[in-house]
Amino acid sequence: MRRKDSSSIGHLVPAAEYVRMSTDDQLYSITNQQAAIREYAANHGYSIVATYADEGRSGLALKTRQALEKLLKDVLFERARFKVIWSMRKPLGALSRPGRSRPL
Repeated sequence: MRRKDSSSIGHLVPAAEYVRMSTDDQLYSITNQQAAIREYAANHGYSIVATYADEGRSGLALKTRQALEKLLKDVLFERARFKVIWSMRKPLGALSRPGRSRPL
């Protein structure tokens, strides 16, 4: 994918970030995940307008991930102010885009 210069971006696409950390492993810290997502967003025409963070949460069950539940409800009930969702996968630096909300 071609990298966009911020001066050539006429309209930024609103995006949400979902971050989660279940351990104290600093490599995958919420701060590091956000930095990687925001750097990518800034260089590719996205603006992070919402953050959903589950700190110290196991990824095994949805019921323990309140921020992910809120994100899903925001999309399902059309409360989302974003069109794209960015999240990190291990290893750090691998971005995933699990879904898009309906056009706003």
